[in-house]
Parts: sequence; C-alpha cells; structure tokens
Amino acid sequence: MLIPKLLCPPLVHDISFSTVESIEAKINSLFEKQRHQFGAVESALSLKPVGALRRWFALPSAPSHTDTSRLRSVKKKVIEKSNEYNFPLCVGFNNYEKAFDSVKHFAIFDALRKININETYVTILENIYRNASARVHIDNLESESFPIHRGVRQGDPISPKLFTAAIEMIFRKADLERGLNVDGETLTNLRFADDVALVTEKVENMEEQLNVLNNISLESGLKMHKGKTKYMNNFESNKDITIDKEKIEMVESYKYLGQTTYLKDTTKEEVTCRIRAGWSCFGRNREIFLDDKMPISLKRQVYDQCVLPTMTYGCQTWSLTKATTQKLRVVQRAMERKILRIKLADRVKCSEIRKRTQMQDIVDFVAKQKWKWAGHVARLKDNRWTLRVTEWQPRNGKRSRGRHARPSRRHCEEEGNYVVQRRERP
Repeated sequence: MLIPKLLCPPLVHDISFSTVESIEAKINSLFEKQRHQFGAVESALSLKPVGALRRWFALPSAPSHTDTSRLRSVKKKVIEKSNEYNFPLCVGFNNYEKAFDSVKHFAIFDALRKININETYVTILENIYRNASARVHIDNLESESFPIHRGVRQGDPISPKLFTAAIEMIFRKADLERGLNVDGETLTNLRFADDVALVTEKVENMEEQLNVLNNISLESGLKMHKGKTKYMNNFESNKDITIDKEKIEMVESYKYLGQTTYLKDTTKEEVTCRIRAGWSCFGRNREIFLDDKMPISLKRQVYDQCVLPTMTYGCQTWSLTKATTQKLRVVQRAMERKILRIKLADRVKCSEIRKRTQMQDIVDFVAKQKWKWAGHVARLKDNRWTLRVTEWQPRNGKRSRGRHARPSRRHCEEEGNYVVQRRERP
C-alpha cells in the first residue's frame, strides 16, 4: 500500500513525503526518529509497527507455523483429556463473513487507543484510512468514486495486526466466562486472526457464548456466518443452538487451521488426508520429478521443500501406530520409485532405492518434528495454555477401565527412543 504526499498528517510534519513511498518504511522511519522517547524499550525492533504491536498483543495474527502449532497442540490435548477422563466437551467454530473486509475503521482505532498505542502512530494510521475511496473498472468503463469506511487494506503488512487489535477488543468486551476449568483458570477460546474456536462443557453455555460474541461483533462490523459456524460435542444432547433464530449445525468433524478436527483419536484419518495432499503436491511438480535430464539432487530438494512438508503438516500432534507408520513409508517408497522410474516388477530393494535418492525417511522426519515441538513446549516459562494443558490432569472426570489410546506425549517419548536407536546402529 502506498501513501501519496497529500495524505501527510499535520501532527507528523517532521516526515517529508517527497515521493510515493510504502507505509511500512515511513512508519519505521518515524519510530527510529522517536526512539529516545522510549527508555524501557529493549531494542529498536520493538519500536517498529509489527514489533510494537506484537509487544502489546498476546496473540499475533501473522501466519506462523509455531503459532498454529500452539493452537493445534492445545486443541489436541483438550480432546485427548476429554476422551481419557470422560468429561463433557463442546467446541464451537465461529466463522465471520468477509472478516478482513468488514471490520469498521473506528473499531480498529478505538482498540489501538484502549491498549495504549502511542497517539502519534494511531494518527498516522487514521490519516491513511481517512477519506479512502475506490472506483470500479470494467473494460473501458469506470464507475464514480465511492467512500470506504470499513476493512483493512489488502497486502499491507500491518493490516493483520490492526485486525487482531479489533478482535482482541471484541473478546475483552464479550468477557466470556463459560469455558473449561484447567487447574483453576478458564479456557474459553482459541484464536488465530478470524479463526475462532470456543470451548465449553455444555451446549447451553455454547449457545450463550456464541450469541454474546455475535452481538458484540456486530458493533464492530463483523457478522457471523450462520451457515459456516458449526459446533460439535462428545455427549448426547437434545438442545439445539440458535443464533438470531437461525439453527447452527452440529457436525462430526471440522477443518480448523488446516487440520480436520474430530472429538476422538483420528490420526489415521488425518494421515490419510495428508497423504492425499502430498500426492497432489507431487503431481503439481511432476514435470520436475519425471524429467530424466533433471539431476536427482534437484528432485530431492523439491521433494524436501514441497512434498514432505505437505504430507507432515501438523505432525507434531500425531499419535502414530504401526499401521499409519507403514502407510507413510509405503507412500514415500512409491514416490521414490516414480522419480527413478522403477516398477514393482523390477524387484529393486528398498535399501537400493534409498541409496539412489538419499531422501530422509518420513517417519524419522515426523519424530524429529515432534521432538522439536516437545523441546519448545518444555522451554516455555510463561503462563501459556500450551504448557499448562500438557501438564493438566482433570479432576472433574474419571478414567474408564481398560487400556487407553496412547497420548501424544507418550508417543513422542517412544519415537525419541526409536530415533536414538536408529542413529546408534553401526
């Protein structure tokens, strides 16, 4: 997004707009000039727009593998605990209609002021969004100019932070109280930008939470999509959830943060879904994989950077069995044979195929990712839900008799021992 010279606000006259320049560069330059006003700031990075807003927000909105992994981990642990200790769980997935294009500007700037963002920075952003207008071009026809009073600018690196500020203020106003008791504190929701999951123990509480959130969201211009908002529970209930007299559908599964969510252990279904996505990625790059003139080193690099991450997305929360482990290995061998143009009838040993491709074993890769994530969680020192839910032992439920499914924590320990044994082999 670009700022013309005429939009220079009078309160920041020390910045000269001699040419059309990016917002981020100009705001960064302002922050650098006013560094001496912030004696408590640890580094210059904290004064930049993204760094400053991250410092005041508890939940960043920029896409990050670690951020989504935290939410997926908390979701997985809560579902595991509910299945192991047999306590009721109801999860509602909120979906807004065109969230980034619908949030009102006044809600954004009001949120920035309430979280004590410096008035100079808020004024800069207000002048950027003030008197914004647009035209529609169709062939040689052009519509009249019309004003824009809502929505954040697409492509602007600071837009996700502004939207997060508005969402944060909505949840502060909602002040949700019904949730899941985790060692004396209440877990009410999981949020990543506009992807919101509410957590309660009763369907009645879920209906109350959704209606409260819907009413407060409308004040900021965000409208809940009744057709895409779903909920699921692990107990039988005759109660239906309605929002504005519209019934919300109860589902058995829901795709949240790129991972299909079930209220039971469904690693098998998730692995099948990721294998399907891996084959799709392999097909999109078949011109590289099936080119005989392409060196194997380049094919291996494309596989490691495209296909392997696609097949193992969200693997930090998997609890693999022997069947799913074998399934992953079979798929990887099939891809390697396609790259080398070897058929099963050729009866080439798997060790020989791996010697030619030199690709890393997918099961070892999953184990390493799980241990990396386990190390990240173990090093947490603050009061995050990721660590607290991992160490949580519910007191409002009772374990059933018999053998239980292996939790992801125990599976991570077993995989770690497996990787160590593999490395110690002569």
